[in-house]
Amino acid sequence: MNSNIFGINFQDKPEEVTKILEENYLTIKEVEDNEIISDPSLPINYIIEGDNFYSLNLLKFTHKRSFDLIYIDPPYNRPGQKFKYNNKFIDSEDPWLHSSWLSFMNHRLKIAKELLKDDGVFICAIDEKEQEALGLLLQKVFPEHKIEIIVNQHSSRGKQGKGISFCHEYHYILYPNDNKRYIFPQEISNEDREYGHLRQWGSESMRDDPNVPGRSMFYPIYIKNNKIIKAGDPLPEGAKEPKPNEQVEDGMIKVWPIDKENVPRKWAIGRKSVEERNNKGLLIVVKNSKTKLFEIKHTRETAPVKSMWYDKRFDANSFGSRLLTKILGKEMKGMFPKSIYTLEECLKITIKHKKNAKVLDFFAGSGTTGHAVLNLNKLDNGIRSFVMCTNNEDKIAEEVCYPRTKNVIKGYKFKGTIKQELFTKDLDYKDFENNEKLLKEINNLIKSNEKKYDKIKKIIENNCLRIIGEKKVEKKTDPIQANLKYFKIDEDNLVSKTNNDLKNIFKRIKEIILFKNETYDEVNTCKDFEIYENDKNTSSLLFNHLETKKLIDEIKKIKKAHKIYIFSVGERDFSNEFKSLNGSDYEIKNMPNEFIKTFN
Repeated sequence: MNSNIFGINFQDKPEEVTKILEENYLTIKEVEDNEIISDPSLPINYIIEGDNFYSLNLLKFTHKRSFDLIYIDPPYNRPGQKFKYNNKFIDSEDPWLHSSWLSFMNHRLKIAKELLKDDGVFICAIDEKEQEALGLLLQKVFPEHKIEIIVNQHSSRGKQGKGISFCHEYHYILYPNDNKRYIFPQEISNEDREYGHLRQWGSESMRDDPNVPGRSMFYPIYIKNNKIIKAGDPLPEGAKEPKPNEQVEDGMIKVWPIDKENVPRKWAIGRKSVEERNNKGLLIVVKNSKTKLFEIKHTRETAPVKSMWYDKRFDANSFGSRLLTKILGKEMKGMFPKSIYTLEECLKITIKHKKNAKVLDFFAGSGTTGHAVLNLNKLDNGIRSFVMCTNNEDKIAEEVCYPRTKNVIKGYKFKGTIKQELFTKDLDYKDFENNEKLLKEINNLIKSNEKKYDKIKKIIENNCLRIIGEKKVEKKTDPIQANLKYFKIDEDNLVSKTNNDLKNIFKRIKEIILFKNETYDEVNTCKDFEIYENDKNTSSLLFNHLETKKLIDEIKKIKKAHKIYIFSVGERDFSNEFKSLNGSDYEIKNMPNEFIKTFN
């Protein structure tokens, strides 16, 4: 079958896994030894080992319309490399190289769309080989979504070869085209910050402008040793006019918003904001080389998301491969994980405001997405959760993805570098003409600190001189409170669709039902029914509907919402038998019919 996508033809190529799923029902099994429970009050995160086509079909039953963000980094289909995902489904000798890859992706994207919330965001990383084809495929699968693209420089070195040395990749970002905001301002890194005067200038900046009263914005900022200490009270009416800088007790200096012409102006922020912005590193003290006066400068915390990301933090070697080596304590050859900061940035611009967001990555690989979710939660006390799906090709699930996630949660030993800013100064041309005094000051500073640090760097950025001390340390990272469960979808445990023992199928999919409702704590089990719960809900599995009354008596003892799954070979309506539960929050499902419908 051919699919025409804006002039690109691709042949729908059946995969081994699609054929297997046509003939079998899924089951899952928990690897209980891999469970991590740090805090039972927090949501549970998941790693699902198995072909992601299985995982996606499982989630279609358990998590339809559930994810706020889906991020994937699929295999890039590079010529000359075997496409190992799914039994070498694609290789460089395939005459339909692009077509096979598109078919592979199409099967998965169509299911992923069903898992995304109506207001969810979908992000897909890709390189130049399939960027154009993927873009057209995304338009086919998500016609009602707005599609934008970010170019991300992930390597300053680039690929070696005879042609252009590519040092970037792409991130397609899809979100509903309904004029609502889905992409939020980007935090500005320290390296990209540009500082301007905190003192206002131009129209409406005058302290005594009768049209824009500003007396409350005319207050001193106390500094000491080039650091901001606090904001003072506004100048009282009738008080003596201050000087731009005034020496006061304890070696502190008052800095007033007075310009070089001695004109009183206003600060751009109120007194209450000074401490907050100073704690975030958004304010600095600078000595003007001309007037010799101390001034306060500030910078923005966020800016609109740009289509080009080229910060050093996004380097996949430094903050991807090397970081993975630190976390696992050994080098993983042949692995090319994204920079952790690339993933964190993707999360921040899409779900930072959603502290309970659910994130899915069905090409999880080394587990960078889960790591980024945990880091963001640690940063803002969020309770976001993730589901990561990966096959176990070359044992990537059990020897990379799971150990990495476990080490991030529990903390791991590493060698790192602590950086401390020792000196900051805005430079002027006169600093270069008469540099002896400045050089002497710098040399004295370096000499007094050289025993404290392993290295002291001198950096000039945006006309600003910075002296930074670096010290190597060996320590353990702080644990991150999180819970994790590990499931496997094993082909040996699939149930044939020719199996007519429906009650056995119902029992075999018990773990899927518990996963769907996250009800793992056993309440009551017997041959006729089983009850499981979490802090909000219960899941009841009734194998013998003749014992309905006994189950109801047990359910009534539990003041929670109830999901009741009843074995039935048909579509029988059991609501009348449960009418004594009226007033309770409950829902009845016929099983395994509800499950079978999903896979037929």
